[in-house]
Amino acid sequence: MPNNPRHRDIALAITLLIVSLSSSVLAYAGILRIERPEFVFLSGLSLGEQSANIRQSEKCIGSLKTTIAHDSTYQLHASGDLRGSYGGKVANAAIAVHGFFNPLGQLSDATITLTGPESKIEIYARETNPIKIRIQVNVRNHVFEQKLDIPGPLVIKKSGPHFQLEYAHLPSSQHSLLRTISSALPSEVSFHILAEPGVTCDNTEALELSPIVTSLRSLLLPFSSFIPGIEELSK
Repeated sequence: MPNNPRHRDIALAITLLIVSLSSSVLAYAGILRIERPEFVFLSGLSLGEQSANIRQSEKCIGSLKTTIAHDSTYQLHASGDLRGSYGGKVANAAIAVHGFFNPLGQLSDATITLTGPESKIEIYARETNPIKIRIQVNVRNHVFEQKLDIPGPLVIKKSGPHFQLEYAHLPSSQHSLLRTISSALPSEVSFHILAEPGVTCDNTEALELSPIVTSLRSLLLPFSSFIPGIEELSK
């Protein structure tokens, strides 16, 4: 099949969306290695609106604008982007997050949307324990869905003058989707979302997708019939 820049852009976006979806899985693996009792994956948050950066090691690969509101319960809203590069080409995934917490600070309802060219991943979380997850992937009007339950709760807590989100459980090995993604991706890929007041993310930095594309080859090739660029990326 001849090279098609548009197909390549879509394939890059799909790869980046898979990486976005997988970031928490990889972080869970990191917890197991360092034996931490709990996982803090969003820290330094304050009431009101603020900015946060998405970092992979020292590289700033994306940014988020977050808002925490509190009346009788907490609400968390965020929007931003994650950048990846492959062969000098940069792809962007737009991120939107809406989370609602009960009076105990436990997540009770959430939606995460990751959007790229002609592609979207939507993650819905309902209930506190277990957390009922539904993942819906839409690629050029082809829809795939996965449902699973994970132990809860995910909790928003005050830490000094700030807030952070904590999750104290590792995902069960019975969840085939989590196991497949976490085993396919390179173990050195990890993500951190940090509130860094006054620090502006360099928009020229991006996550290098080459080793990730290689690792994800077996997962990507089944989609080549309706995402032609996948075959070009996987060579």
